[in-house]
Amino acid sequence: MGFEISISENKNSNIFIFTERHSKSTNDNGVATLQIGSGSQIYGKPLSSIPFIRDSYYIKISVDINRNGIFEPISESQLLSVPYALASDTANYSFKSSSLPNLAPNQMRY
Repeated sequence: MGFEISISENKNSNIFIFTERHSKSTNDNGVATLQIGSGSQIYGKPLSSIPFIRDSYYIKISVDINRNGIFEPISESQLLSVPYALASDTANYSFKSSSLPNLAPNQMRY
């Protein structure tokens, strides 16, 4: 089965900043597991260059059940958390563990 993953800056938009395709089989329950960024990119800028920290983004998932090149949308929703972890690479600052006094091993400060 073919899957197409597209990312846009606006809900219900057909203007995408990233699109990739995957070819996957489903399990006995009809579930397929995809990792965004590991497919064959067919449009847009690299996933790593999308500034997730600055804006809201939306994901659209389409499937090509018959493998005829016709992708039908099945889902569209706002990205809420996972890609935003990529933004941690661009954090303004961070603390080294040695610079946080009075912390016992395996203790965190919020």
